[in-house]
Amino acid sequence: VAAVRDLQAVDSAGLRKIDRLPPEEMRYGLLRVVEAYIGVSPDEAIRQVALLLGFRRVSAQLTAVIDAELQALIKDGPIRPKNGRLHTL
Repeated sequence: VAAVRDLQAVDSAGLRKIDRLPPEEMRYGLLRVVEAYIGVSPDEAIRQVALLLGFRRVSAQLTAVIDAELQALIKDGPIRPKNGRLHTL
């Protein structure tokens, strides 16, 4: 994935459904946010990715979906938490 699409401009309502968000784009967005905002909080990283994806409001469901991808990145290793903040390896 080379970019995160702003889904606000997408005509297809199906692509804007939370359960259809591409995991790769969420992970790419999370990595870019953590690299750009060194020491960002998990909540702020999730909010920034939601904004990148074109969502104006960050619902609990959207937060849970993006957080699941964040947890996978932490488990897989490219992102690590330290003192409540996120860093890349």
